[in-house]
Parts: sequence; C-alpha cells; structure tokens
Amino acid sequence: MYIDVCGLKMVNDTPGHEQGDKMLLTTVEIIDKVIQMPQFTIRMGDDEFLGVLPNCTSALAAECIKNLKKAQAQRGDQGLPVLFSIGKTSMIIKMNLQEIVSSAAREMQRNKEHSRREDRAVLPDYIARIRGKKVAYIDDRIDAGEAD
Repeated sequence: MYIDVCGLKMVNDTPGHEQGDKMLLTTVEIIDKVIQMPQFTIRMGDDEFLGVLPNCTSALAAECIKNLKKAQAQRGDQGLPVLFSIGKTSMIIKMNLQEIVSSAAREMQRNKEHSRREDRAVLPDYIARIRGKKVAYIDDRIDAGEAD
C-alpha cells in the first residue's frame, strides 16, 4: 500500500509543524491499530508511507484499505483531522521493487485526485476552529481551475 497524508503542507504552514507531526504519528497509529496482520510501515519521505503486507492477498489488502478509510472517518471531531489517500498493488514475480512501489503510488495519486477538494474543505475548518479565525489557503492544484 502506498499512503499519502493529505493536507500536511497546509497544516505545517498554518497551525505549525507540531500539528503536522501529530498528523503523521496519528496516521501510523491508525495503520498499526487497524491492520491486524504482519506488516511493515515505512516512511518514504515527507507525507508518504509504504505499507508492506507480506503474504497478503489482493482481496485482503482491499479489506485493509476499506478498514483504514473507516477508521479515518470514525475519528470525526476527535481533534486534528487525519486524511490520507491509499493505493495498492500486488507483487507479481516479474516486477521489481521500483515497479511495485510506482504502481501503488499511481493508484494512490488517482484516489487523491478524487478526494482533494473534499479534503481541502475539512482542514481549513479545523484550522479556523483552533486559531479562532477563518483561514484562507490557496491550493493551485484546485484553485487554478476555479478561476475559469
């Protein structure tokens, strides 16, 4: 699984890096709590993680992703929203590690594109609550298309 924490830059830029660090740690806590099988969670850099599930079927990996998204949604108003997009792939014998990771990352990116606008709506509301004032944050990946 390739997991991307959504909105980390927005959180780091507005309430600060301490809150961003909490997002990252909470993401790993959710992964560790939800996935009840042998797994490795590896931070790939910035806001991306690789979840390796040895000897896991594609169907079981899909169930894990469904449960991760459910756990993310159940957090509700427990504080800092933790939003992430996930992509998965299965290891095929003829694929090398780079191809496997790239395949999962591409699926994650497609999933992220679908949820970006919704995620962007959640985080400013949270930031406004903790700062006591409305927050303006421009995301060129979304806002550029709205100017038309």
